[in-house]
Amino acid sequence: MRDIDRAKSGLSRANLVVCNGERELALPARGIGPLLEICESGEDWRGASAADCIVGKATALLFASLRVAEVYGAVMSRGAIDVFEAYSIVHSCGTECEYIINRSGTGMCPMECAVAQIDDPQEAVAVLRRTVDALARENAKGGNEV
Repeated sequence: MRDIDRAKSGLSRANLVVCNGERELALPARGIGPLLEICESGEDWRGASAADCIVGKATALLFASLRVAEVYGAVMSRGAIDVFEAYSIVHSCGTECEYIINRSGTGMCPMECAVAQIDDPQEAVAVLRRTVDALARENAKGGNEV
């Protein structure tokens, strides 16, 4: 079975699945945090295939920083598609949308907003880390979950 097919089939049990040969990483947590941690870990995922439930521009830039070869998104934004095309990453999706909305459904996802003017994957990793940390601090003050 091809890596992308394994990754896609893994979405039945996880929100993010990355496959590269015999290596497979399946993460049930939602949001951008787990993928950001993979980027910051220094692990080599070049040439891997990935499947994610929701792929926006922020997620696409993180996949580009990992130098994956192929990505499937159950839902994928136009901004993500632009990133994948710019970095020659093979991509497909179940549903295409203009942009990813926030969890409350009231506007654009804060991660999408954070990278709206960014096209460099390494810059995106740094900006997204700051954004995730700031949101975690804000939510901790209000007693909300990140």
